[in-house]
Amino acid sequence: MFINKQRVESSRTHLVNLAICLGLAITSQAALGQESTPDPLATRLAILEKRIEEERRKHHIPGVAIAVVKGDKVVLSRGFGYSDLKKKKAVTPETLFAIGSSTKAITAVLIGMLADDSRMSWDDPVEKHIPGFRLKVDTGDERVTIRDLLCHRTGYPRMSILWASGRLTQEEVLKLAGTAEPYAGFRKRFQYNNIMYMVAGLAAGKAAESDWESLVAARILKPLKMTDSTTSIAEAQKDERLAKGYLWMKDRKKHKRLPMRNLDLIGPAGSINSSVKDMAQWVRFQLGKGVYQGKRLLGAETHAETWKQQIEMAPGRGYGLGWMLGEWNGKQVVQHGGNIDGFSAQVALLPEHDLGFVLLANLSTTPLQSQSIDLVFTALVGDVTRDSENVKRKEVAPLLGKYVANFGMWRDERFTVLIKNGRLAIDVPGQRAFELKAPDSKGKWYFALTNQIAVVVPERRRWQVGFADDVPVRL
Repeated sequence: MFINKQRVESSRTHLVNLAICLGLAITSQAALGQESTPDPLATRLAILEKRIEEERRKHHIPGVAIAVVKGDKVVLSRGFGYSDLKKKKAVTPETLFAIGSSTKAITAVLIGMLADDSRMSWDDPVEKHIPGFRLKVDTGDERVTIRDLLCHRTGYPRMSILWASGRLTQEEVLKLAGTAEPYAGFRKRFQYNNIMYMVAGLAAGKAAESDWESLVAARILKPLKMTDSTTSIAEAQKDERLAKGYLWMKDRKKHKRLPMRNLDLIGPAGSINSSVKDMAQWVRFQLGKGVYQGKRLLGAETHAETWKQQIEMAPGRGYGLGWMLGEWNGKQVVQHGGNIDGFSAQVALLPEHDLGFVLLANLSTTPLQSQSIDLVFTALVGDVTRDSENVKRKEVAPLLGKYVANFGMWRDERFTVLIKNGRLAIDVPGQRAFELKAPDSKGKWYFALTNQIAVVVPERRRWQVGFADDVPVRL
């Protein structure tokens, strides 16, 4: 696992043996340096707003809206950029966006409410509510349950071919899903599947002698005063506040307008359209663990179940019921993103600090989506001075240069450690140059794009990245 650093620009420089490991750094991370005197909230929010606008421009995002909740109070709610590039219409807290798969947590809570009412339970066999529905993994006593659907552990991958065209009915999709062969063992592997959320929503509707759309409106949107949110794209398109969705075409350096995709078929998996003003109420409800404005809407134990890991996604990361579970600097993070044509969303909670946020954008798959977790939490409760200045070349000069990698998937591949946009960066072969954040208290240089991968340079100048227990790992 050694990489020979070569000063390509000078033949007189001898080779220095170094080692590099890229891996997940996702458990028990040390907290950022504690501040002796906390910065005023207004100062931290100003820093956050500045960084969001910088990242919006950097990633060519037409418009972004964010709402931050701390201590059951909405401390920030504002927009950046444009909801409509042609009309130069500014994004506001009331601008509507498709939230995509951030809908899944709402579906899980709805089912939890029905469980509190004894209309269904997490562990009901799906067939109890949808007679005749069976998957090929339904054998003997091992029956697919509502819980299995909500945590993506049925053994079936995405099944996008069944819903993407929008040409099939839900009945046809149910029938075809029952003929599919599982890709993995039942309850053995996390495999994201929107169809299974569609099935869960249908089961909820039948259990309550209603339908998913009506139940979400009555049990969640109305009590949380999310008056501008809808489960129907047709309804959302009637509202002039709905943002236009875009794709950034890097090769042509321009935006392409994308039509909204109709998700009614798989509504429980991702059809909600909302604003950060409305979604801030959802964040308040979540941080309140089922309580909103002093009224309990979801049982405490039921809510806790949604934040409980049901299956492992990767070492240190798991999936609950509608939520992805991980850590930020050693503290629990509960989050779920959403992506659909022209739109991106991120909802993330840091329960230990009673802090959460929602970020919505009108661009497909933007890096800001995952980046926002570290961006927001660092600005609000982290060390805001750590990344405030660009690295000084003389301080990182010993680290710059070419590295020849011979480990994992790489054979004689060249990594380049360089400075990009004022930050130390590492150019991964076949991928891109990833900017690195300033090192934390353990000397880990986390990728600016995600808090899941980091590079470490110990005293012996051996580059490595590993799990939080500092055990190096091979890719």
